[in-house]
Amino acid sequence: AAAAGEVFPPESPKKQHQPEGMRQRHAGARNGHTEGDRPLCAEWPDAGITSAAAPWSFKLGALGTFLGLTLLLVTFPFLFCLSLMLTFSEFIRWCLKLDVQDPGEGSSDDVVLVLPGVCGFIFHQLGMVQYICEHFDTSRVRIVGTSSGALCSGFILYMEQVAAEA
Repeated sequence: AAAAGEVFPPESPKKQHQPEGMRQRHAGARNGHTEGDRPLCAEWPDAGITSAAAPWSFKLGALGTFLGLTLLLVTFPFLFCLSLMLTFSEFIRWCLKLDVQDPGEGSSDDVVLVLPGVCGFIFHQLGMVQYICEHFDTSRVRIVGTSSGALCSGFILYMEQVAAEA
């Protein structure tokens, strides 16, 4: 007989086919259960989906951790030397004044609005683009966008068209 809140009775064949990683040893009474072996989410309905994948063994996990740390230790000296070399070369460039730029103001022809892809934050990006279109002249701005940024670029062009027609 099933205890209160249990989805299937203990003698159910579904319980026998559930992977061992999905079971929990239970000593005390939780949600009215006192059985020794029950599913982790007994109060949720069973979808009938079982995984054939077995959890990693301790030996395999330890081997993976060892290989990852070894790779980190082997590559760290190279990456550290590379970062020092790049920092030193930037310092030399600065000392020799090889990257001097004109401190003057740029013109509106120089403005490029770059809109990257932001996945789920497209609505936030659209709000920012709307603010930019309402408060700044974007008619001479070059626009670059990828993914959601391309959609926002189209939105800027649309807003400019609507503003020109008004």
